Formats: sequence, C-alpha cells, structure tokens
Amino acid sequence: MKHDIARSCEGEPGVAVVVITLAALCLAILIAPGISNVTPAIECAFLLLLLLRGSSDGRVLQFARVSFSHLPRSTWRFAVFFFLELIVFGLMWTLERNGAESHPHLSFAIFRYSVVIPGLILMPISEWRRFGSVHRAECVAAGIALLTFYPYRIFTFSWPFYSQTLGRLVYALAHPFVPSLQFVPDTSPVLAGSGIDTTIIFACSGLQAIKLFQILFGFMLIMDWKVLNYRRVLTGYVAGLVIALMANAARIALLVVLGNRVSPALVERYHVNAGWVFFTLVFVLGLLATYNWLRGPALMGSERQGARVMPLAASTDVDIAH
Repeated sequence: MKHDIARSCEGEPGVAVVVITLAALCLAILIAPGISNVTPAIECAFLLLLLLRGSSDGRVLQFARVSFSHLPRSTWRFAVFFFLELIVFGLMWTLERNGAESHPHLSFAIFRYSVVIPGLILMPISEWRRFGSVHRAECVAAGIALLTFYPYRIFTFSWPFYSQTLGRLVYALAHPFVPSLQFVPDTSPVLAGSGIDTTIIFACSGLQAIKLFQILFGFMLIMDWKVLNYRRVLTGYVAGLVIALMANAARIALLVVLGNRVSPALVERYHVNAGWVFFTLVFVLGLLATYNWLRGPALMGSERQGARVMPLAASTDVDIAH
C-alpha cells in the first residue's frame, strides 16, 4: 500500500490514459459531429481534473508529465489501441455520411461511448485494479456524473407522467394564495387563474435547474476535491438534485401567484431570466448551509494523505446529454 501511495503521489499512469482517451473523444467529435456526443468528453475531462486536483503535492503539470513516464511502454498495446480507434473512427465517419438520423437511436447512444473502450488496452488489468482502488472516489464521482449528466431523455420519457405530478404540486403550493385557481390536467397541465393562465410545458420541467446545479456542483468539486468528504458529497449531490426539482415547483408556483395577484405582464416578461437568478440563489444558499458539512472534519499533514487512500480501499457514485 505504501508503494501505491508513493507512486500515486509521483505520477499516475491512469492519468496518461485519461488524457489520451480525452484526445480521442475530441477527435471523434471533429470526425463525426452528428454521431459523437460531447458527454463522454466532458465526463472524461471531469475525471481528469479530479485526478489532477487529487495529486498530493499540488504540482499539477509535473504530476501529469510524470504520469506519462509511468505508462507501460508496450508496442503491441499502442498498436492495438490505434487499430481499434481507427475502426471506431471509420465506422463513425461512414455512418455520418449515410445519415445518422436513419439509424436506431439506442445503438447510437451506445456507440458514442465506443471511443473510450480502446484506452483500456493501454494498461494491464492489474494496473487498472490498482488505479480503481487508489482513485475509487474520483472514478465513482465521474461514473455518477456520466449517468446523471443532463438527463434529457429521462425527462422526455417521463414527461407525460411527471408533468401531472409537477402540475398538481404547483397547484397545491399556489392555491392557498390564489383561491380561484383551477387545475386542468393535460400533457402540458394548465393552471387557470383570474389574472393569468399558466401552462406548464416541457421547458418548465426543471431540466434547466438540474443543469445549473450540476455545473455549479461540479465546479465546486474540482476546486475543493482535496478537502471534501466523499461520502457526504455523494449524499449532497443526490439531495441537491431533489432540491433542484422542488425549487423548480416552488418557482412556478411563485410565478402563478405573482401573475394572478400582482402583474401578468411582469411575469410574462421576466419569468425566463428570473428562473436562472432563482436557481442560482437556491444553490448559493444551499452551499452556504452545507459547505462545512461537505468538507467534514479538518485533517492535518499525514492524516490528510492517509484519508486520501484508506477510505477508498475500505469503501465497497441518458441518454445523458441532449
């Protein structure tokens, strides 16, 4: 274990593989922009930033440079890697020319991630096991982000059902302040009031709130990864997603109340921009209330280095983007 700790502090070959994979993903986007998805590239970059931020001495550039020197110098591994990537790029380019929209959607959702697979050959299985043990927290964080990042298709699939729940929740919140309010069930529910009728369309689903929360939360992780408590971060992330959806319902209810009690024109003019301000304010207040808890107890010196590895070894966290 001491050898692994020292090696992870000096350089991490897994970082070199992530950099190479990220470069391959960017190249795939250039070759076939209609097929390639930016989500794998974003999540790969997210994992890379967490790994670099987790370097013990903080010298990021040196850590990244030394990581390449630890990468296994195996000609056959690089040959197989480039051969597989060429096959993937060739298939992407061919499908792009033949029209991506004519092919099954699910197959493309899976195929978009095929660029990542050849990178696995660059290190032996034993090295990947060590990497997963030492950097389990970073891998889990990137994996959770990959599965939840901008869940456009989840919202699209569930909208006919979720819209009814959202509409009734908004109605329950706004009705005490607007007694004349009526709920009209539909695919896009309508809250009919004396001053303004509010239609809850897909754009009001809360997806934008989720996006903003994920961007801000991810930025916080990258900046403060060394001092955060990983298990509490996971709990905070899940709770934050729920709070973002509840905040969206409260936002719509507030607009319904203002539109019926104050000024319909004011709501119609500013409701879009006001939403971003509202969600940002909710995030900032939530972060101020939970930041010290997310950091956990302060550690000093060797205690921090020990906490960097031991909890990871002991612990057993689409379409994604539109």
